[in-house]
Amino acid sequence: MTRMNSQLLFVDGFAGPGRYEGGEDGSPIIALKAAILNRRFQQAPPRCAIRFVFIEDDPARVAALRGELETFTREHPLPSWVAYEVELDEFAPYLSRELDRLTRQGTRPPSTFAFIDPFGYSDVPMSLIGRIRKIPSSECLINFAYKSMNRWAAGDPTRERHLDELFGTVGWRQYWGNEQELVQVYRRQLVSEAGFDYVRTSR
Repeated sequence: MTRMNSQLLFVDGFAGPGRYEGGEDGSPIIALKAAILNRRFQQAPPRCAIRFVFIEDDPARVAALRGELETFTREHPLPSWVAYEVELDEFAPYLSRELDRLTRQGTRPPSTFAFIDPFGYSDVPMSLIGRIRKIPSSECLINFAYKSMNRWAAGDPTRERHLDELFGTVGWRQYWGNEQELVQVYRRQLVSEAGFDYVRTSR
């Protein structure tokens, strides 16, 4: 994506605290390492500017994440072509507002890589995934949180409405309890509803 664009936006929609309880790097640290410690980029920096936006709606996690990022960037100063920001917000409202703002300004959004790894299954509406798809040269990496759905959503009308938004259809209900079928429903919706030409699943 850095070869195809002059600007790239990396959105981590559910960024977390920056480090797991076992000491492992969280996704924001992994993403920054992938950029600035990339051997090819160290030899020849890309002509593409990369802006990282880490979104987290829990104030304690945001504070921890900012601390981890400050520690990381002291050890690994960011090159001029990398910038990041941490947003105390929810993924869908934040990104929707940003896309609305750019639309009002008549400005095309930068090509976007959206990493969507929710702690549950809400706040990831198919309609928003479709808006990301409409941005040229953009991609999504989505963790389909079936176990959270199966554990918390069954029989709860409010939570089931979140799943209607997630899938962009009520058709998922006939496959409830069948993980493989639900994955296929979601995959089909990414094509027919969100408009992706290519969808791959890891299993």
